[in-house]
Amino acid sequence: MGNKAKTKKRVNGESANAKPRPTGVHLKGSGAKYRALFDTVWDGEVNARMITYEDELVILAAIRDITERKRPEVALQESEERYRILTETASAGIGIADENENLIFVNPAFAQMLGCSLDGLFGMNLSKLTDHKEFKRYQEQTHTRVKGDSSRYESRLICRDGSIKDADISASALTAADGSYEGTVAVVTNITERRKTEEALRQNKAMMEQAQSLVHVGSWMWNVKDNSFLMSAELCRIYGIPEGQQPGSIQAMIDKFIHPDDREYVQKASQAMTKNHAGERLVYRIIRPDEEVRWISSTQPDVSRVDEEGKPEVMLGAIRDITEWKKADEEEEKMEAQLRQWQKMEAVGRLAGGMAHDFNNLLTAIRGYPDLALVKLPEDHQAYQDVDHVREASIRAASLADQLLLFSRPHRVASRPVNLNKAIWDVSGCSSESSTRSTLSSPVLSRTSVL
Repeated sequence: MGNKAKTKKRVNGESANAKPRPTGVHLKGSGAKYRALFDTVWDGEVNARMITYEDELVILAAIRDITERKRPEVALQESEERYRILTETASAGIGIADENENLIFVNPAFAQMLGCSLDGLFGMNLSKLTDHKEFKRYQEQTHTRVKGDSSRYESRLICRDGSIKDADISASALTAADGSYEGTVAVVTNITERRKTEEALRQNKAMMEQAQSLVHVGSWMWNVKDNSFLMSAELCRIYGIPEGQQPGSIQAMIDKFIHPDDREYVQKASQAMTKNHAGERLVYRIIRPDEEVRWISSTQPDVSRVDEEGKPEVMLGAIRDITEWKKADEEEEKMEAQLRQWQKMEAVGRLAGGMAHDFNNLLTAIRGYPDLALVKLPEDHQAYQDVDHVREASIRAASLADQLLLFSRPHRVASRPVNLNKAIWDVSGCSSESSTRSTLSSPVLSRTSVL
C-alpha cells in the first residue's frame, strides 16, 4: 500500500504537492481556438478519449493545428459579411429571381423603391411588378441569360401605391457550381427623376428649336480649346444641311458656305474673334448646297464659359436669316424710286396744267375770230376754206390742251369710236393744203385712205 500510495502521489517522478508545470495549451473545446505559451492563437482539432492509466481514468487527447484549413472558411464568412453589408447599404436595388421569375432575394433599397417590405417581396412573381408587355420582355431576357449572356435595359415598375417608376436594369445569370442556370441577379437603378429631367430638357430643346424656327434664328457654340463648332437645328436649316453633316469648325464653314465676295470679310472677322475672343455683328451672304444665296446676320458672340485662368473656353452666338428682309428692303427701294418718279411726274403735270390753262385762254380768241370771219364770208369766197381750216386747227389745239389737263389731273377718259380716215384726212388735208398754198397759186388735194 505504501508503494502504491507513493506512486499515486508522484507523476513522472514529481511530488503530488508540487506546482504543476504548464502543459503548453489550455483546452477550450473541440474545434475551438487554443492559446500557446506566447499568446499565439491558432485553430485546433481535438480527438480525445477516456483511458485507464495506472488504475486511474485519464483523458488521452490528440490536438492538430487546422489553422490553414480554417482560413478559406473564415474568408468565406468575411466575404459573406461584406456582401451582406454591401447589399444592405447599396443605394441601388438588388434582386435575385429564380428560373420561374420569383424573387428569392431583395435588398432594402429595392423594397424602398417599390414601397414594399422585404417579406412582402420575397417569393413574389415579377409579373406583379410590371405590365404584361414588360413581363414578356423579362422572360425574353431570361432566355438570353440561360445561355450565359448579360443584358442591360430600361423598364417600368409598378409600385405598391400604383405609381410607375422608370428603372435601369443590369442583369446577369446566377449559376450553380456545375454551371447550370439557377436564376437572375439584377441591379435596379431608379431613373424616374432622370427621365423627368431628360423629358424637360427635350421639351425645352423642342421649344427653343420651334422659337428659332419661327424667327429664323439659329445658334452656334464654339469650343475655343478644341476649335469644335456646333450648330443648332435651325442654323442647319438656314444653311440647308442635315444636322449630321455640320462643318465641324469655323474655318470649314467659311470655306464651304460663305459667298466668295464676302469670304475675306468674314475671314478677317473670324480671325479677330479667335485672337481677341470677341466679335462684332456681321452681315454677309452664304451659298447653300442647292446653290441658293441667302443673306445672313450674325450677332456679336458672348462668352459662355471661362477656364481656370479666366480665358474664354466656350463662346455662343446667333445667326439670323435676313433674306426676306433684304428682299423687302430692295422692294422698298423700288417703291421709293417709283414714288420719286411719281412726284416728278406730278410736278410736270402741274406745269402742264398751268400751261394748258394759259393755252386755252389764247385759243379762246383764236377759235372765236375764225367763227366770226366764216359768218361774214360767203362759202365761195377764196379765203373761206382757209379760215375754216384755222377753226378746225384751233379745235384740235383745244383738244390737246384738254389732254394736258388730263395729264396734270388724272380723270377717267371716255373712249369712243373714231373714223381714222377722216382724222388723217383732216390732218393731212390741212397740212398739205397750207403748204401747197404757200408754194402754188392753185389748191392741190391729195386723197389718203388707210382702210
